[in-house]
Amino acid sequence: MSLVDEEDREVKTAHFTGSYKLDNGEGLADYEDVEHSIAVCFGPEWASVAARGTTEFGDFVSLGKLHDGASQGGYQTLTLARRYIADGDPRTAMNATSVLARVEAEDSFAGEHPWLALPWKVPSSWPAPLPVPEGLYETTAHADTAQ
Repeated sequence: MSLVDEEDREVKTAHFTGSYKLDNGEGLADYEDVEHSIAVCFGPEWASVAARGTTEFGDFVSLGKLHDGASQGGYQTLTLARRYIADGDPRTAMNATSVLARVEAEDSFAGEHPWLALPWKVPSSWPAPLPVPEGLYETTAHADTAQ
């Protein structure tokens, strides 16, 4: 995988190829995405990562973050939420960059938890910004004071 600089923008895009192991009840088997495009925006502590693609199971959108690994013993950690989407879902019109825009918007609450900007069920107000989940800031504040 390589990230291609798209006209010197901060957001880098690429097409992902490869396979992964999945157990659908009959043991591990190899699967490949039919199409998988990603968009990445690098920040000071982590990179926001979004994807749009197709598998034999259907279309999907993904959103998450990549930690650089310096604070984790040199290991990079990628956490993504993949949402499979139905044909009538408004997210079928999105590409990886527009998925990334859900979390990169200035008013987004989801910087620390990007997958929250991509709910498993689309609200009737879509694509308006999502409301801040109840208890999100209390949980974050508690984590900050626990250190």
